Amino acid sequence: MAAVIATRATIIENSPFASFGVFGIAALVLTPVIPAMIALAGAMTLLGIASVGVGAGILALSVGLGYLSTVSVSGINSVIQIFKKHNRIDPVYS
Repeated sequence: MAAVIATRATIIENSPFASFGVFGIAALVLTPVIPAMIALAGAMTLLGIASVGVGAGILALSVGLGYLSTVSVSGINSVIQIFKKHNRIDPVYS
């Protein structure tokens, strides 16, 4: 019996079309789960897009904080001066 199995295995190994048979059997077995695999691929794509969006938001926040740190003293003083000037011009707030 072992010799027969070994002979058949050797025939399959030496056949140039054995890979087509393996792929055909795999296709028959996996056909019912193709919609689930496509849904999983879509979910992973959406997760990737969401992570890119989160990364862009964190980058924008860090750039904004960087700008605030570079202009902190002069920027705050200029904003204060603008509000003081506005208070002097507008009689309702003075």
